[in-house]
Amino acid sequence: MQNKGVASYLTVIFMALVATLVIAVIQSRLITGIYRQRALSDTLKSSYGAESKIYDILAKVIYYGATPPSGTETLPDGTELNFIFQTISPDIQRVIVTAERPFAVNKIIADRQFNITGGVDKVEMILALDCTGSMGAKADPSCSGSDCISKMTAQKNAVKHFLQTIDAMVEKDKIYTGLAVFAGGLELGTTLNDAQWFTINGGLPTRQIATPTNDYDKLLSILETGLQTNRENSPACCFAASGFRNADCQLETRGTSVGSGYAFINDYFKNNPIPEDQVVKRFEIVVTDGLPNSRNLEYPDCPFTDFSPSPPPPPYCREPMLPPYDSYASACVKEAKNYLRCTLADQEQNIDEFPASLQPFSGLRDVENSAYGVVVYGGVPNDVREIFLKYAGPENQNYFETENANNLTNILEDILSDIIETTLKITIKREAP
Repeated sequence: MQNKGVASYLTVIFMALVATLVIAVIQSRLITGIYRQRALSDTLKSSYGAESKIYDILAKVIYYGATPPSGTETLPDGTELNFIFQTISPDIQRVIVTAERPFAVNKIIADRQFNITGGVDKVEMILALDCTGSMGAKADPSCSGSDCISKMTAQKNAVKHFLQTIDAMVEKDKIYTGLAVFAGGLELGTTLNDAQWFTINGGLPTRQIATPTNDYDKLLSILETGLQTNRENSPACCFAASGFRNADCQLETRGTSVGSGYAFINDYFKNNPIPEDQVVKRFEIVVTDGLPNSRNLEYPDCPFTDFSPSPPPPPYCREPMLPPYDSYASACVKEAKNYLRCTLADQEQNIDEFPASLQPFSGLRDVENSAYGVVVYGGVPNDVREIFLKYAGPENQNYFETENANNLTNILEDILSDIIETTLKITIKREAP
């Protein structure tokens, strides 16, 4: 009996040990599973936090010239981020972000290189700005009171921000920017210009011209003086501060010839070919607050399409149209639209809207040059919008439209971001911490 009691006691102890072992194994598996889940969760969180932050850094540093971050930062979910910014070479900058959580560490490295595949030696872009009389109207049509600014002021602010952003970039020495102005179309036999370089102090020894340069202090200084609140007090638009036209300035200011902005840029790039030993990316940007209603009659590369057999004698295509020339108003607008098509379309795009007698007819813009169009106008007609969407490619991404000129700053910022993207090579990789 005593032996049976001992055996039973030992059996109970053994069973207890087995049960304890089983429970321990189960608990261990549960705890291991929990830690694995937490590790996986922390890995995902740290990876997501690092990637999100690195994209945010790249956007700010690369596109907007922000100061690279340094040190550490704690995200709301507890992730600890450590930043390192390195200059590998004059063309390559590196951002390293290490993300730490209790059960995971992630390290992500991003390199930004100015030269894309094949190498880009220089970027050249020209902005053609609107100098028509309507630029003196309110930037925001709904604004009331003394704080409202003009479209001209909004245009100036936007271009200023554009230039300052480039000036803050590491690669600014390779980015050349020029400023031009345009307004009305030209009549036959005129000595005026429908577009010209942004100029201040014309006719004086202190004259300055905003031809393409990487001297952004110079461009900003010329811009500050050249554009004021409206056409009549903006020296770049051929008017003195007193409101009187500068006698030595040759810009035609009546009407709106949007195509003249592109024609001016096309001609400059055509007359200044890219050296054979260089790779240069070129961009054309035209900002206007009006619809095309006149054109340059002294521009033979874009033939007449609606005047038959030739345009009327001056003064034609002026606003308001007066007898006997008001009968030509409709033809003037058609000519102006086709002039825009001619100067905006590239050399591989056939202009289907031209009459059969001129077909086939392709545009004048070099196919290697990218074009952007910005229209500040409420209620842009569909046919005008379609001109930009069709010919300012690619894929309808290079046309911007707004009724409020205060949006110009963001629009030009988006255009600059797009330009920089096409000339940068971004490499992002994970590395063992």
